[in-house]
Amino acid sequence: MALNTKRRRILEFIMPEGVIVTRTWLMGIDELDKHAIDNLVKSEELKVLSRGIYYRGRLDSS
Repeated sequence: MALNTKRRRILEFIMPEGVIVTRTWLMGIDELDKHAIDNLVKSEELKVLSRGIYYRGRLDSS
């Protein structure tokens, strides 16, 4: 399995859509380092809310 596919699956498992997390929290996951997080942002799997604050999918405005 390609690393990026593995990382996406890990991200989907640990982080439901709309959940907001910090870079520090993500780096606590063994398979996610700075480079992996940056690549997930570039591939738009993770979206930047603010510096060091991320979410996946859509944020619910209700």
